Amino acid sequence: MKMKKKSMKMKKKSMKKKKKSMKKKRRSESDDDAGGLTAEKDPYQLFLKKVCGDIDLYLGDVMGGGSNTYVYKVCADPVCDRVVPLVAKIYKIDRDKSVEIVAKEVEFMRLAHDLGVSPKVEGFEVCEYDGVQYGVFLMELYGDGALTELIDSEMYAVEENRENINAKLREILDVLYANNISHNDLHSDNFLYKRGDDGDIELKVIDFDIAKELGDDKPNYRIEDKNVLRKIKGKDFKTQVKMMKEGYINL
Repeated sequence: MKMKKKSMKMKKKSMKKKKKSMKKKRRSESDDDAGGLTAEKDPYQLFLKKVCGDIDLYLGDVMGGGSNTYVYKVCADPVCDRVVPLVAKIYKIDRDKSVEIVAKEVEFMRLAHDLGVSPKVEGFEVCEYDGVQYGVFLMELYGDGALTELIDSEMYAVEENRENINAKLREILDVLYANNISHNDLHSDNFLYKRGDDGDIELKVIDFDIAKELGDDKPNYRIEDKNVLRKIKGKDFKTQVKMMKEGYINL
């Protein structure tokens, strides 16, 4: 009788194992079908569906990210062979990033787009998945790169071009300040550029997550060059001060 119970237990155990491996197999098969993306289980994919209604869109490469925010290219098919002109910015809502802060960023971004100085926000939604809140908004995929790359190019090394680009940067800030917007995160990764057919440079500003109303504050026309600031760590204070001065674009 004891032997029978033991063999029954073992049988149950092996059946459980089999079920588990079958589940695993099915999951990995669905992953393969979607090019590594499980649209029905991944909260990010569900968010995109919410923001876009019935349009099926998929996440592509990560374009940038931090501790609780990631920016993804958006694709028109599961294997991401076709990139659509959108990026998805997805926040994990926590103590540092409240729903109000994310909504405020979108509000500032929409206003800046209406003023002609920012890419377009295509959709915004706050969603909950597995007890965690996320904020996601879709933004127009704009330009050829960030100002950081432009500063490193031969084009920016020519004084006339540099003055022209800096004048355009100042125009953007003039527009924001004239409309009572203080960006508060002015560095070279937060400006995107587009080169026209005639070689002319167009610029737009992004990332309004710490923007606020200017109020009585003094406008700031100094943009940090991220390349210089990245190199500052480990230097003595005097060198840091010198590098900081060299790392600003004074408009």
